[in-house]
Amino acid sequence: MTMTKRLRLMLALLLPLAAIAQTTELRGEFTYYADPGQTIKEAKAAAIENARIAALGKEFGTLITQDVLSQESTDRDGYFMQLSTAEVKGEWVKDLTPPEAKVVDTSDENIIVIQARVHGIARPLKNEAAEFDVLTLRNGTTRRYQSTDFVEGDKFYLYFKSPADGYVAAYLIDEQRQVLCLLPHENSTNGQQRVEHGKEYVFFSEQHDPEFNYQDGMQVYCSGEHQEINRIYVIFSTKPFVKPVDNATKSLGFDDLLLPRSLALGDFSRWMGKVYGRDKNMSRKVLRISIKKK
Repeated sequence: MTMTKRLRLMLALLLPLAAIAQTTELRGEFTYYADPGQTIKEAKAAAIENARIAALGKEFGTLITQDVLSQESTDRDGYFMQLSTAEVKGEWVKDLTPPEAKVVDTSDENIIVIQARVHGIARPLKNEAAEFDVLTLRNGTTRRYQSTDFVEGDKFYLYFKSPADGYVAAYLIDEQRQVLCLLPHENSTNGQQRVEHGKEYVFFSEQHDPEFNYQDGMQVYCSGEHQEINRIYVIFSTKPFVKPVDNATKSLGFDDLLLPRSLALGDFSRWMGKVYGRDKNMSRKVLRISIKKK
């Protein structure tokens, strides 16, 4: 073996070692309460996924949220756990041992309880994203109207400002697990909402957002009995990205109100995980808002 070949061999051996050094061995557990409509197979898969998410969050941390509300729905633990697939700062690389999921109990309400355990390797998600400023505004189009507390029928506006030219998307996720596309606008031809650095945007207001074509603006709606908690994901990147496939606008069936385009929660979580993992220039913020009945 010549010296050149020996050096090449050593480099070839070092490359896998370097890749391994960036990963971490993890173990995780999660107790999952299945939805009444889920099959055993679906519930076990969800339990395993949530066990991975719990392990990733514990090791690498989660996305820091803004305007965190002290009151959240206590009966939506499974729902909020599913949302955190898009919030953890790490990704699962592979299983080291086959994941386990078994039924441990069935409640009086016929809810299946599943215990899941996972063991694998994971790596942190790193990016070089720019910070941006985003606020939810209630019934007004300046920063002084900032609020996270809304009443059904209130006008909703989104204030946004970035330090660099780029692209922004915003999605609202309610307690019914609907994912509603707020940005880019429905009439966007390329699925992208471009923004300029240093410019203040107040989306969904006629005077600040000429592309918004809803005459009555964006109104909030409470589908809960008294109150519901919604999450708004705001995503920004200096590089173009395309929103996930979604469904057409639909009517609420009263007062001529329309719901924005929508997609399934699982589809959104998978899309978010993919685009965020591939784009080191992408940053995210999550804002929680409460909506009360009148």
